[in-house]
Amino acid sequence: MKRIGLQAVSGIALLCLSMYLLKEDSRTFWSWWVAALILGTAAMPVTGRLFSRFADRGWMFSKVLAVAVSGYLVWLLVTMNVISFTRPNCLAVCGILVIACGMVLVVQKKRGVLCLPVESLPVIVWEELLFLAVFLFWTYLTGFHPEAYGTEKFMDYGFMTSMMRSTVMPPRDLWYSQ
Repeated sequence: MKRIGLQAVSGIALLCLSMYLLKEDSRTFWSWWVAALILGTAAMPVTGRLFSRFADRGWMFSKVLAVAVSGYLVWLLVTMNVISFTRPNCLAVCGILVIACGMVLVVQKKRGVLCLPVESLPVIVWEELLFLAVFLFWTYLTGFHPEAYGTEKFMDYGFMTSMMRSTVMPPRDLWYSQ
């Protein structure tokens, strides 16, 4: 009970700290954290099998795996001109991955394979609080220097703007030379 109270107090402290440090950007910060949590949880059937010897069955790796695979699939499908690079298509690919991982979970449950780390939930909560603290710290530090560094600031800004406007990969030339 003492451990749960300490975890709850830590979570509330991080919530309050994020609202104090990030102010109006705290909503965006929390939406990114929730997205990483959902994708990471969905990827647990796969990472649970890959990291079955770990006490947490690879909980922290599930976020990395989910973001990397979903990003790669979006890039691949856009590059092959199967879909366009838009927010709904990115969300659809993520949704399809969540459904596919859910199907993997159902198959693994039928076979009796344990891939969700329910028995080590306290460890997972501490890992999630650590991830949240590091994510908040990095977001706060990045807020002091949000610009691209060095002498290529304008080129970097141009490339990023070109990519955000483009619906294909590779993005259109920022100088419109086509």
